[in-house]
Amino acid sequence: MSQRVSSPVLDHIVILVSSHFLANIPSWLTDSLTILPGGTHADGLTENKLIVLEDGVYFELIAFVEGVDPDKRRSHRWGQSTEGQIIDWACTLLQEGSDANPEEQFTAVQDRIRSAQTGFNYTDPVPGGRITPDGTLLKWAISTAHVDKTGPSVDLQLAGGELPFWCIDRTPRHVRVPHTNPDNVKHPSGAVGVATVSVFVKGSDKVSHLRHVYDAIANKSGKLLAVEGVDSAYNWKVEVPFPNSGTHSGIILRKWSEESLDTRSLTSEEVHISIALFTRDRSGRLEGSIGKDRHLVIDLIPLAEKDLA
Repeated sequence: MSQRVSSPVLDHIVILVSSHFLANIPSWLTDSLTILPGGTHADGLTENKLIVLEDGVYFELIAFVEGVDPDKRRSHRWGQSTEGQIIDWACTLLQEGSDANPEEQFTAVQDRIRSAQTGFNYTDPVPGGRITPDGTLLKWAISTAHVDKTGPSVDLQLAGGELPFWCIDRTPRHVRVPHTNPDNVKHPSGAVGVATVSVFVKGSDKVSHLRHVYDAIANKSGKLLAVEGVDSAYNWKVEVPFPNSGTHSGIILRKWSEESLDTRSLTSEEVHISIALFTRDRSGRLEGSIGKDRHLVIDLIPLAEKDLA
């Protein structure tokens, strides 16, 4: 088995917006990040636009199509999420340098998690797709986290976003993620890649439990970042499709802290996801309104400080 294939690679971050926002993206965002056309998903319920970074990771701005049937929307996995927030994030498996099929080798990830007896696992990949504006059909398979009924008898729940989902390509990834055109990954803010994806969850017990799932996903133990009484934060370094100057992304799991979170940017009442980007040299943050009473904040970290991220 190729270690490259069974190693998680950060794929994309999902931001749910309104159809109006998607059609009229404000200048605070377009002045800092290059927005690319996406397309309509195979189910006809959602459409998207992309922000592709030099490291190959991308943001997906996704919206439900205006006038979509309310019942169909409610049945969608993100149909009851509040617009104007980061709602999810995905990992993938890459095939470069190996004859192994990433979708087949995804079973190694499932087996690792099942063997760890965390009480969670992932569904078998389910087909998905999207049609680009030029008519190109993209295909992939999606796997989502769930409570493993064959696991230990504990009271476990997932609100969404605590664990990544998986997006495994059935057509070439470069068609889904238009990375090869240099203009597509050049951003006015100087952003080049994802520094960290931070996942905040409520309760020390949940942090303690979920970190074992992350250990199994990454196939290595997370690094303890800080201890505040009994509350801990853990970090896992994960690959990106195209590393910049030796960069990597960090997945950080930590306990929810009301004092440290901007309530305007909260993901949900149970989970909060925040993002930091590497830039050529700019520090600070990007922020602005992303919906009614909703605010998006993205921290910027110069590449020169990558070892501190």
